[in-house]
Amino acid sequence: MISYSEIKMIMLIITLVIDQLLINVLAQDTDEICMKTLAGYDGSDDLNILTIGMTRIHMLLVTKDYNVYAIKRDSMNVAINTLYLHKKSSPLLNIYPKLYNSKEWQDIQHYVYNSITLIDSYTDWFCFLTSKLLYPSFGLCYDLTHSRIIVGWRLANRFKEVTISSTRPGHFYTIRNKSDDNPSLQIASYNTSDSAIQDKTRIRLGEFRSICFDDKDTKQIRIPITSIWKSCSKPVEWSVMKGFVANGRFYLFTKESIYSFNEDVYDSPEESYPFQNHSYQSFFNCIGSPTIITTIVTTESNSQTSSSSVVTETQTNTMSSITTTHSTTVVPSSIVSKSNIMLAAIITAICLFAFYYYCYREQNSIQIESIYSSNKVMGKSRSGSIRIQNIQANPNRRRSPSSSSSSSVIKSSSKKRKTLNKKSKRSISNRQLSLSASGVSNSKKRKSNK
Repeated sequence: MISYSEIKMIMLIITLVIDQLLINVLAQDTDEICMKTLAGYDGSDDLNILTIGMTRIHMLLVTKDYNVYAIKRDSMNVAINTLYLHKKSSPLLNIYPKLYNSKEWQDIQHYVYNSITLIDSYTDWFCFLTSKLLYPSFGLCYDLTHSRIIVGWRLANRFKEVTISSTRPGHFYTIRNKSDDNPSLQIASYNTSDSAIQDKTRIRLGEFRSICFDDKDTKQIRIPITSIWKSCSKPVEWSVMKGFVANGRFYLFTKESIYSFNEDVYDSPEESYPFQNHSYQSFFNCIGSPTIITTIVTTESNSQTSSSSVVTETQTNTMSSITTTHSTTVVPSSIVSKSNIMLAAIITAICLFAFYYYCYREQNSIQIESIYSSNKVMGKSRSGSIRIQNIQANPNRRRSPSSSSSSSVIKSSSKKRKTLNKKSKRSISNRQLSLSASGVSNSKKRKSNK
């Protein structure tokens, strides 16, 4: 039988276990790599990104210490310019063990100059590029679908380039500052010679063109075809460290912020397109980051010309255009964590209340049972003593059926004793008479013999 104190101890242990489980579930775990080196980047050191880009299925982000975020493609929300890293990174060894353990990777891993994700007509690739100035051998490309390694490329340019992954098949971009003395930003594109990449597939570099601010609106940029007679009057001088293209939109990472604009600006040298800048904290949404709430506001207006960053449409007649604005509200993580702690505290309080209520009921039930049993015993003893006193005080009082039945039993037993005594007395007297009669007959026989 389990004692009351043991029940209390068991219930207390169960309550503590439930409390710990609730804290573990409600208090979200944090991703230190994402929070500190990506969302928490402040420009004081190098950005911790080796590769970032999209494949057919995944969004791939590899840090410089070879931790891999392999997340779903729709984790990149272009509508609000936010990348959701709601899955912790894993070491490159665990994600791509064949690549990590290969001799090709071991030879070049300390000499990687640039890296990209690349899509061709056959599969998806993860390519590591080397520089002719730093390493004499070529890089490698790893087939993400079939886990095979082929010979990659080596860049031979004199200036430092930053490769930009694209979703166009067999295509990626490269960005550089024109020179050390002239920080004007320039961009070009690389194209593969084959639709399906194989060993020693050649890549063709296009012409570098300057990225310029629009002459009338500095909130817009364009990439014109410059010449001796046509130059860039307002060059963009961003110091780009890394970048990628997602769903037709450039994202360029600088020390100050992240700039985004439409990919169509590269193919439309005479057109200007607006750009936006975003903070690292708002762009990278990590596990444990502030919750982002997006409100979509749609307005209608009448104008003769309707233009957007996605589609440009012009009509001579008056037309109705729809403008969609995405309003982003950031809820601090401290508020989310406080609400989780409050919820855990409320649930714990309910569990403790239920525990103490149960213990209180158990204690009261035990006390009531003990009182009832003691009262029952005392009631029996008291009723017996009262009955004896009543019998002594009133001997002629009419008895209850139970008492009359017991007295009748006693009377019948006494009658049986009396009858038994009478029978034994009769048998004794009969025996005496028979003995006396036999004695008389024996004396008569003696006399006659004499």
